[in-house]
Amino acid sequence: MNPFENIHVPISNSIPKKKTLSKQDLQKLLLAPKIREPIGIRDKALLVLMAIYGLEVWQIEQLDVGHIDVEHEAIHLETRGGKPNILLINENAMIFITKWLRTRSLFKMDTQAVFISMHWVSGRGEPGKRLSRRGIRLIVDGYLKELEIKKLGFCCKNLRQLAMQSSMQNSEYILSILNR
Repeated sequence: MNPFENIHVPISNSIPKKKTLSKQDLQKLLLAPKIREPIGIRDKALLVLMAIYGLEVWQIEQLDVGHIDVEHEAIHLETRGGKPNILLINENAMIFITKWLRTRSLFKMDTQAVFISMHWVSGRGEPGKRLSRRGIRLIVDGYLKELEIKKLGFCCKNLRQLAMQSSMQNSEYILSILNR
């Protein structure tokens, strides 16, 4: 006698669909930061690493200047298991990362963190602290809300999924957005 014989599991409706961002919404997201301002330059580099290369919030938080190899267009990261990993960066994406590094260096910060808090520009907070995970999520959520993508249920974690999908499907299109 099979104890599972009378159990019915609706397969097609029980698996939630993964949230995906349309090409237009992705384009809006990557073009949203105002790159004429230091905060916008930082945010553009941050969004590029998350949406195109799939970096997680904790990887963004722990990223130090010494991890970025501009000459070889690579970023040295660790996986969740602590294993070293090298991420090769497209030339167009590296432009935004190096632009942020140059802008960041103008502030003469003591920290080696790539992504720093800039609240002090508006008179709040201390200069140059490493962005926290919460701070990173707030930045991303701010753009998602501004573009009305947040109400679709999108969040930071979905950007990683988007990067994984796009690397297989439309990487050329996504990288072309960076040329704009």
